[in-house]
Amino acid sequence: MLIMVPYLVYIALQLILLLANISTSAVSVAFPNIITTFNTSLVLSGWVLSIYLLISISSAVLVGKIGDIFGKKRTFVVCVGLFVLGSFLATISPNIYCLIFARFIQGIGGGGLTPISVGIFTELFPNHRQRVLALSMGISNAGGIIGPSIGAWLLSTWGWRAIFWFNIPIGILVGISIMILLNTDQGRRDSYIDLKGIALFIAALFSMMIGLSQINAISWSLVILLLLASVIFIALFVRQETKSKDPIIDLNLIKRRQFASAHFFNFCIGAFAFSFTSFTPLFAISVYHLTAMQSGIILSFRFIGTITAAFVSSVLLVRWGYHRPLIIGSLLVALSVIFMGIESPQIGILNTDLKVIIAYSIVGVVSGIGFGITSPAILNVLIDLEPQSASKITGLVGMFTYCGGTISIAITTLILQYTADSILGFEISFVAMGCLLLSTLPFLFALPDRTSIYQAKEKV
Repeated sequence: MLIMVPYLVYIALQLILLLANISTSAVSVAFPNIITTFNTSLVLSGWVLSIYLLISISSAVLVGKIGDIFGKKRTFVVCVGLFVLGSFLATISPNIYCLIFARFIQGIGGGGLTPISVGIFTELFPNHRQRVLALSMGISNAGGIIGPSIGAWLLSTWGWRAIFWFNIPIGILVGISIMILLNTDQGRRDSYIDLKGIALFIAALFSMMIGLSQINAISWSLVILLLLASVIFIALFVRQETKSKDPIIDLNLIKRRQFASAHFFNFCIGAFAFSFTSFTPLFAISVYHLTAMQSGIILSFRFIGTITAAFVSSVLLVRWGYHRPLIIGSLLVALSVIFMGIESPQIGILNTDLKVIIAYSIVGVVSGIGFGITSPAILNVLIDLEPQSASKITGLVGMFTYCGGTISIAITTLILQYTADSILGFEISFVAMGCLLLSTLPFLFALPDRTSIYQAKEKV
């Protein structure tokens, strides 16, 4: 029985990671119904999506440190508890403000699940770490494939609140299992957490997002003050990180030209990834009048393309080099999203539901392939530049990707809210997103083309 304990722990951890990914994509499918239920503006409703991402960024950075201090078991159980609590509060939310607060709580727990789980995986399977983490990533990403369909089914059967009810029993089961199966680790009380740096980072993002989301709702002078405050918080954050004995962000992994180019790309690809997932259901329902289930099918195809391409790219990366997958992938993503912007019902090409579903499922697959082949390349090219900082680089890649997604959601909701009609709003948003991705192409040439493994073979 003791031999099976690590595998049972792995199954429990993997189950909650899968659930978190299912929940993220399922909420996107339910987003149009949430707007209708509370009869609120798109800008305000957009916080249901963006608050989760925003808090997840900060939680992911903070939880790793907390796990070192208080122990990974305790920290993981608290994260699961907060994720379940946030889900429960979402199910009983009487208004949009309570739902946003519930997503705030859910984001604290959900954002910490991945980094603390990776730490536990590493301790449980030290000799098979790479294989275990690769398998974990594949299973977790599968949540993006089944999440839209599960979300659409729950939505059409019991309503959008059922998407959050779905998390509660599974989360409780996982939490109890880990409390029983996993040994308690004591942690290291001498570890240091840069709370001031984290607070300044959160303040900068919040100020920017509130300023962007309140354009035309409050005076322009107040909007400018909020955006100016965001710039000041960023400057204070950079100053804090240069002084901190254990900074949350190593600025040397940002300032160098190659790293700066890569992080700009991560920001832009994150803007696409999260906006596509968040707004495709709303686009399909409001522009083409599809059902939630039909919009979920389109999202599922995008995740299928991503997972398949990421696997192929990981296997062939040594042979391909870095430039080829990064450039081809960026072009596929950019052209796909631009197509979504220039095609509209007014053109009349996609004049039946079946044509719409087929066409946008193909677009989803193509954009997913593009995103999938760039992900392993951009992470590995940075690790090749500084292998001893692999964990820090992985955290930075995630942070810039999430930041891009958070800000993109805020700007997209703003465009959709204040354009003359939804079709025009989506046209502007998608075309702008595609152009932003195309602008990253020159920066990719600042990165090395060949992997360190390939270069070593050439020397031999």
